[in-house]
Amino acid sequence: LGRYATGEQMAATPATFYRAYRSKSSTTPHITTWLQIDLGKSQAIDAVKLYPACERMYPLLDEYYGGEGFPLRFKIEASDHPRMANAKTIADFSGANFPDPKDNITQFAAAGVTGRYVRLTATEMRPVKTSQLLGSSLKNSPDYNLTLAKIAVISGGQDIAVECPVTADETYGSLADLAQITRPLRPQGEGIVTD
Repeated sequence: LGRYATGEQMAATPATFYRAYRSKSSTTPHITTWLQIDLGKSQAIDAVKLYPACERMYPLLDEYYGGEGFPLRFKIEASDHPRMANAKTIADFSGANFPDPKDNITQFAAAGVTGRYVRLTATEMRPVKTSQLLGSSLKNSPDYNLTLAKIAVISGGQDIAVECPVTADETYGSLADLAQITRPLRPQGEGIVTD
């Protein structure tokens, strides 16, 4: 992950209140689905953080499966217009596969970008494993979706996206889970706490 890794690992989120956002499923990884945060007004953006889902057990193992549904190819943009006119690019991995973050929280520097709307557009989905074996390895699921625990928009060291409204595309967007994307941090934060 190189410079995109924050050094934080996502703590498991098996509880319903902190459940991940899951788009509607597709039988092909080659779909386009997006999530858009309305910050309420144009603001300076320092970075965007993506929190991977970590709420299901890895098939056949006694450990959580981090990064399930994290997009394989995606881009992050900001604009002052809801339809993303004159959008400024924060990160663009639409032409190359992004490494599997597993349970690592990632951050993408915005380099002085300003905007009211921040949109994550996923253009290819990452396969996830099932509990079924294919020879000696686990079989990929036939279903693909975009799954994220949370998106943070950082400005002045603060997450300015907390409880901001979120919209999604009509085809694959999951309206019931949209509020999860900008939910407040858990009391001890999102990362693994080692005592």
